[in-house]
Amino acid sequence: MENCSNNYEAFKILKGSNHIATFSSQLNFAEQLVKINPSKVLDYGSGIGTFIPLVIQMSSARIYAVEKNEWCRGQFHENLMVQQIKDQMRVELHSILPDIDWNVVVVDDEITRSEIRKILRNESIQLIFIEGWRNRTVGHFSKRLALHGY
Repeated sequence: MENCSNNYEAFKILKGSNHIATFSSQLNFAEQLVKINPSKVLDYGSGIGTFIPLVIQMSSARIYAVEKNEWCRGQFHENLMVQQIKDQMRVELHSILPDIDWNVVVVDDEITRSEIRKILRNESIQLIFIEGWRNRTVGHFSKRLALHGY
């Protein structure tokens, strides 16, 4: 709980923080992350990097962050340095969805149906965490989960 509180407090004062995950959302995610202990995490729509410290602190997973917005990508890199994130070598930032199998998927951005299909082809997924008020995204994932054997 303290990790989530510290993370929220650290990120809420940064540029671009007006849409970061709330404390309670970060706490919900962290609780699931610890239970699963993933080896690979996809953070789709990484924004300014809010979830990265939590994944690093609470798992040994490799992190594949996807952020399409150039300004957010710059803030992401800056925030990793400012927050003095340890184990930065475990983090890769991409502008498109890499072809990797993940245990945990975080979605915090608009995502296409083809990207959802690509994610769900993976048989190793243990958690899909959709952040924010993304009803359409929840609907698209829900429709496709059964089609992919989940």
